[in-house]
Amino acid sequence: MKFSFTLKQVFLALMVFGATTMFAQTPFYTEDFTNGQGAWTINTVVGDGTATADWQVTTAGGAGGYGLPAISSTSGGNFLLFDSDANCSASGAQDARIYSGAINCSSYGNVTMSFESSYRRFNDSVYVMVSTDATTWTYFPVHAGFTNNQTSADPELVTVDISSIAAGQATVYIGFRFLSDGTTILAGTLTGCAYNWMVDDIQLVDGGALVNTAISLKATPRSYKTPLLQADSIYFAATVSNTGTADASNVALEVSVTDLGNSSVVFSDTVTIDTLTIGYVDSFFDFNTYFLPTAIGVYQVDYTLSQDATDFDPSDNSFSFLFEITGDEFANDNGVAAATYTPGGTAGGQGGVGNAYYFSTADTVTLTASFGINNPADLANEDIAITLYELDANGDGSIDENLDGTFDFQDLITSIVALANYTVTGAEPTTDYTSVMLDNFNNPSQPIEIKAEKEYLLFAEYGGTLGCRFLLSQPVEYDFYINNNNAFFPRNTVVYGPNSSGQLQMFTGGFTSGAQAMVKLGITQFNNTQKEIELSTEAVKVFPNPATDYINVELNLENVSNASINIIDMNGRIISTQLVENVTTATRTIDVSKFAAGTYMVRVLTEEGAKTSRFVVTH
Repeated sequence: MKFSFTLKQVFLALMVFGATTMFAQTPFYTEDFTNGQGAWTINTVVGDGTATADWQVTTAGGAGGYGLPAISSTSGGNFLLFDSDANCSASGAQDARIYSGAINCSSYGNVTMSFESSYRRFNDSVYVMVSTDATTWTYFPVHAGFTNNQTSADPELVTVDISSIAAGQATVYIGFRFLSDGTTILAGTLTGCAYNWMVDDIQLVDGGALVNTAISLKATPRSYKTPLLQADSIYFAATVSNTGTADASNVALEVSVTDLGNSSVVFSDTVTIDTLTIGYVDSFFDFNTYFLPTAIGVYQVDYTLSQDATDFDPSDNSFSFLFEITGDEFANDNGVAAATYTPGGTAGGQGGVGNAYYFSTADTVTLTASFGINNPADLANEDIAITLYELDANGDGSIDENLDGTFDFQDLITSIVALANYTVTGAEPTTDYTSVMLDNFNNPSQPIEIKAEKEYLLFAEYGGTLGCRFLLSQPVEYDFYINNNNAFFPRNTVVYGPNSSGQLQMFTGGFTSGAQAMVKLGITQFNNTQKEIELSTEAVKVFPNPATDYINVELNLENVSNASINIIDMNGRIISTQLVENVTTATRTIDVSKFAAGTYMVRVLTEEGAKTSRFVVTH
């Protein structure tokens, strides 16, 4: 079975920062397809005769339902694409090739070919092909260690020593072969219907023995923002590869954590390996140490890879990313809106987005959910449902609660913890959050009980047909995290929407771009030791609603009591408090003329019980 971990996205803004890869060797041949196909020849050996059975020179990514986005190559613009998914050959086989014109390598005793690749595997094999006569070919496997559904970096720099065929030869042809047939099956029986392979920025250098190490994946915290009281130990690890033509010696991987508030390094460690041999892919470096945050702040993690020899491509030998420890907030996004996701595409439809958050410590809390929509004016008077679910409620280690092989809402229906229904006014911000307080699902008058060492999914869902554009943030990297000495791919943004067949489906792999849903969770500690009794609607009345200049809070209690009246904004902050002593009936007027337009809470606490009411301020 092929898996789709990416959905079509409509970008609000896109900024591309150019980067030039610096190599130790000067290439004697380059090709980035700026001028199109040029002297390259397409040779489809097995195909169904349609245009998608051939290699293409294009600027677009995969066109099939499971296609990868366009390769993020250094040069940009045109690149080579074989789109197996768009073709899905009826013949059940694909053997597509493309090769260059003649290249003179007679002056070079060693020839190394490099190129940038973006690829996902499914019952196929991909090769570099080399010949001296364009008839007899030698094939060098690429991404040979990949399993089904494994995806390369975008892009991944690949180097292949082709000296055995090309060195000293006056006429050399290089090319690429995509093969999917009965010989390439890893699982199941489906062939001729894989994903796609993109290639760009091809170079030949007189390289000889080259070291080309790279950090492939790195351990990160589970979330971009984590409240200090829920912060857990952060373990560090990374996968390292050597795709060069020579062994790397004295390889060292270093990690450090810097508190950007005072520029101090609060954690560092180094692991080493004597030799990283040629062709070693995704060797796992585990530091076996951890960093436990103890202070609120913004932190930067730096991974750095080094070895004795000069690296062929040093650009992938270091990575940096940020995370935050907050007072009261979980978030997987960085708060900067950069894209949108519309369930059902431009036609609109049911669907939503959410994020998973891990609580390390049990707590009793009140919760505020914040989400972003880009087109509130189109959705005035429409409802957005916000729900907090406990994942793996039965504790068997799987989020597929009903064991039907699919994660969907049937697995969540019995694990609702809290919820809210938000009615869009049309005046919400288009690039920022809108907030709403969550109610305890089982007992709306009570705070919410959170379990220790549990993941919770906060989900925002639109059930209408007008096309809700949920905000996505700039890309935030989550490769994997370490827990109990095991590595796990994180469940960050979860997407609910139509799949390639138009059926509603839950996607747990987020977006290929790394964009995160702008759905965050605010936490307020609940310190009362006794459960509250909810007062009746007659006991507490709030009017007028909506309000412009003031609201009245009317109390009608059964017994004499002291009372506190708190006004709370949708970020969970108390912005006004009044104390009333020894009353049964009373009315207090609160000035809201300077409040920003939006929704607020009135929370009344008395000796008889408590009542929370919502009101809206308009100007």
